[in-house]
Amino acid sequence: MRSIVFPVQCSWVPLAPPTRSKPQQVTIHDKKYCLFETGKGGYGIVNDSCFHRGASLSKTGTVRDGCMQCGYHAKKTRPRKIQHRHHLLWYDDGLDETGEIPDSWEFSPIADNRVFIYTDDFPGTNPLMMVENTLDWAHLATVHAFSFAEGEPRVVIDEKENTALYIYDTKIDGTTLIVENQFWEPWNTCLRFYLNETHLFSLHFGWIPVNGNHTQLVVRVTRTHLKWTGHIGDFVLKLVNSLPLEEDRVVVQSIGDTRTWDDDKLLPGVDDFVKLYRQAVRTNFPVTYSLYFRK
Repeated sequence: MRSIVFPVQCSWVPLAPPTRSKPQQVTIHDKKYCLFETGKGGYGIVNDSCFHRGASLSKTGTVRDGCMQCGYHAKKTRPRKIQHRHHLLWYDDGLDETGEIPDSWEFSPIADNRVFIYTDDFPGTNPLMMVENTLDWAHLATVHAFSFAEGEPRVVIDEKENTALYIYDTKIDGTTLIVENQFWEPWNTCLRFYLNETHLFSLHFGWIPVNGNHTQLVVRVTRTHLKWTGHIGDFVLKLVNSLPLEEDRVVVQSIGDTRTWDDDKLLPGVDDFVKLYRQAVRTNFPVTYSLYFRK
């Protein structure tokens, strides 16, 4: 795919693939919203907290006449518009809903941050295996030889939120790597780098299944104290990120189409989050599971 960096700032934010069947809470710049189908293939977004009593609309609300109706006092909230492009739903968190979503997006929710978003394509790559590769706590130090992750991470699992933190000690004094994994569609992994508890930059990967043998990816790079300004810095970051992603693609393709999850012997305790991920896929996405993972 093309990756063109535009010199203007853009407020379009990628939310999710258009596969939602029920209201879903999403977070944009630390604020919570409710994303839902309005009917006839349309999507909308409203503030997740109802203005009446603060009830969560994504948990208690229902869709009525294309609006989100609060389950607490039946008040309907008219949604803001969502656009569908590049297999994703997009929301303009500015006020201009008429602008076109470009092939690459650059915006700055915080003045000192520079955010660069681009897409990548992985044909011939099973999406569920691609996701599971990122959930493997040992894959950073094992697959990516240049990674400074060292030893086994501390693993913190939150089953209620379907998330896990892998906290790595590193080979560089004072530096910490935190990997946050989430398993819902699109499956997300975020790598956050810290120096003496100061956040330097983050790499956020959103995996999008196209079919059983094709994966797409949205990468969001956020820099705070580590700044490479201008388009040259964006190009360098994209090039650096493409190297480990290509290694991941080769690993997944080497597994083969005949292998199944049931062939694996997971280690007790170590692979607890992988077990939760597989259970979630089988339970919540049975059609997706049979389509994207060949038995």
